[in-house]
Amino acid sequence: MLFNALSRSIRLVLTPIRERHFIVLPEKKLVYARVPKAANSSIKYTLAEHLDWKRDRREGSLGPNNDLFWLDGRAHGTDLLGAQSVVARHADCFVFTYVRNPYDRVVSCYNNKIRIKDEIQPSFARLGFSLGMSFAAFVEKVAETGDDRADNHFRSQMDILSHRGRYLPEFTGRCEDPDDWPKLQLRLREEIGFEIGPLQTRHVKRQGRDDLIDYYADPALVRMVRERYPTDFEHLYADAADLPAALKQLNATG
Repeated sequence: MLFNALSRSIRLVLTPIRERHFIVLPEKKLVYARVPKAANSSIKYTLAEHLDWKRDRREGSLGPNNDLFWLDGRAHGTDLLGAQSVVARHADCFVFTYVRNPYDRVVSCYNNKIRIKDEIQPSFARLGFSLGMSFAAFVEKVAETGDDRADNHFRSQMDILSHRGRYLPEFTGRCEDPDDWPKLQLRLREEIGFEIGPLQTRHVKRQGRDDLIDYYADPALVRMVRERYPTDFEHLYADAADLPAALKQLNATG
C-alpha cells in the first residue's frame, strides 16, 4: 500500500493529473482521449464494463469516475497517461474521443461546477470563480482564462486532444450526434476486434439543448465563447449541419 502511494506520487510529479488525458487499455489496443463535459463519465463507465473492477471492488474503493481509478488501474489492465507517453509507448493503439459544442459545454460546466454545487472546487476558486455567480460572469471569467491555467472542464478541447501540433484521436464523436456511437462501435470492431458495447449513460443533468438560447440571450456572451474557443470551432465544429437547432442558431450568430 505504501509503495503504491509513493509510486503514484512520483508519477503525478512527473506528469500532473491535469495533463493525463488518455485512458489506456493496452491489451485491447485502445486509448480513450477524455474530454470533461463531453460524455466523459458515460464513456468511462462503458470502458469499465470490460474490467474486473466490480468483482474485486471493496466497500469505499474508487469507481470509474475517479481519475485515480484509472491511474492505479494497472492491476486490472488500464493506465492514465499524458500525451507524450501515449505517443511514445502506445502508437499501435486506436485512439478515440468525444467532443461537445463549446456553447453547450460551457453551460454544462456552469451548471455542474457553479449553479448546483454546495462547495466550489479549489481549482475553480483559485481562478476567481465563486458559487452563485451569474452565467454572464462565469463566461467572462472563462473567456479571460487561457488554456495554460484553465481547469480541464473548460479548457479547449483541441488543447486537450493535441500534442505538439498533432491531433491524436483517429475517431472523433460528437455528443450532439447519436449516430456517432454506432460508427465508433463499427470502427473498433473492424480495426482492433473490440466490442465496446452500448454507451452506459451516466450523469446526464440536462435533457435537450433548447435552453441554450436563454443562456446566450446576450450576443456578447456568444462572441466571448466563440473567441475563447477558435480552434474548437474551426477543427471540431466548422460544419454545424448536424447540430440541434439551438446550436445552429448560436453558430450562425457567433
